[in-house]
Amino acid sequence: MGVTGIWEHMQKYAEQVPTSTLRNKTLAIDGHIWLYESSRGCANHFMSGASYLVTFFNRIQRLLEVGIRPVVVFDKITEFHSCPSVANSHVKKSKRSGGHGWNLDAHNELKKRVYNAEQLLNNMGVAVVMGGSDGEAQCAQLEQAGLVDGCITSDFDYFLYGGRNLYKVSYFAS
Repeated sequence: MGVTGIWEHMQKYAEQVPTSTLRNKTLAIDGHIWLYESSRGCANHFMSGASYLVTFFNRIQRLLEVGIRPVVVFDKITEFHSCPSVANSHVKKSKRSGGHGWNLDAHNELKKRVYNAEQLLNNMGVAVVMGGSDGEAQCAQLEQAGLVDGCITSDFDYFLYGGRNLYKVSYFAS
């Protein structure tokens, strides 16, 4: 996911802004990054449980509280023979631990998590877009079309696809 070390390099170009300055903006959200971040730190990235839904709920609530209109974008989930980017860390970790990497169970779990997150977001009244391929590409296309004002992601690929306004948000700051 993204270019290694790019955040450190780009710090000289970054501008820190209060979350309140994003009020009344419509921002695309890289949903697969949120799935990855919510499972990071777990012993098994695809363990059972719904902590990822709690992450989605809390983050969306925080954005709504400050007046941001979120549009959550998910990568296209391809057929089993190719690995979605969110699973790459699982593949690498599994191979390091002697596993066989990507498997049907992990693929089905990813599909289930995307479906469950989509249902939660729909119930919260939040727009969801299923990308035609890479989520960052879809987010950039939405910005280029004037449908969103930028994207919340930690993946600099967003810029490679033509995105112009990338935001990292602290969900715990006041």
